[in-house]
Amino acid sequence: MVTSDPSVFTLLFPQAVGTGIIVSSQRSDFSRFPALFGQLSTLIEDFESTFSRFRSDSLINTAAAHDIDGGPFEISFPSYAADLFDLYDALFQATSGKVTPTIADALIRLGYGQSYNSTHASSSQYSSHRSSQWGTDVWHTGATLHFRRPAHLDFGAAGKGFLVDLMADILVQNVDNFTINAGGDIYTTEELTIALENPYDTSQAVGVVHVTEPSALCASAPNRRHWTTADTHEEVHHLLDGLTGQSVHTVLASWSLMPTAATRFPTAWADILSTALFVSSPDQLVSAAPHGWQCARMSDMKNAQQSVDWPGEFFTR
Repeated sequence: MVTSDPSVFTLLFPQAVGTGIIVSSQRSDFSRFPALFGQLSTLIEDFESTFSRFRSDSLINTAAAHDIDGGPFEISFPSYAADLFDLYDALFQATSGKVTPTIADALIRLGYGQSYNSTHASSSQYSSHRSSQWGTDVWHTGATLHFRRPAHLDFGAAGKGFLVDLMADILVQNVDNFTINAGGDIYTTEELTIALENPYDTSQAVGVVHVTEPSALCASAPNRRHWTTADTHEEVHHLLDGLTGQSVHTVLASWSLMPTAATRFPTAWADILSTALFVSSPDQLVSAAPHGWQCARMSDMKNAQQSVDWPGEFFTR
């Protein structure tokens, strides 16, 4: 869907990645946007048909459908997937396995399969040793994943941000200034002041961040995806510790800011680092992150923490 007014041109992808994606631009050559809409739509469909855990026909879901007695197998992905897999290698190591694509087993057990299913959700003891392990049972060479046995995988910690970066690769060749907003995963070449959503009340903000250079900003919080398990009536959400398989309740929200000059995939990095802040401290992550990463987070005690050069502030009263 293409919309315009005299000053802003907008591309809308309302069904993309479950949250919708909005591309907006000011001071650009708007004549190129209709053609870009088709190009970006094709990219989104290709990415979702490859990596969406919520599509029964996706390539990633074939990994769990293989015959368990069929022995090792491999699946080839689009060439760009090699960079996504490398990113997970880095965060798996930096977090000692707490961030991992094999967290899908725990998500499904908790009721977050292809749709919410709290009727069958269980908070029973999870053992990462019984699940497939990234780097051991599932590993990659380039864009090919190798499996010792069938496995459920979830690349949601970085996937949406990675798609945003692929879209940005197309846009920077055709548009002077633009912002991509994929449900709060933001890539922008413009100067913006962005509100930090209150994890207790989505109609309010707890602070702002000032984006003064081309950057990606991503946030993580459990307030939009949480449910109650059927067996213990425990309140759970989708941000899990890969070692325990349990929802993390000591962090309420996190934000990551990555300059686009720091890496080819700034939004993917900001996306996965905001997730990693739920299971690891910033000091544990900084050595893995590209130079220039800034972050902030809020604890369950409502204490705010931010990196030294975080270009924003929290509201206090």
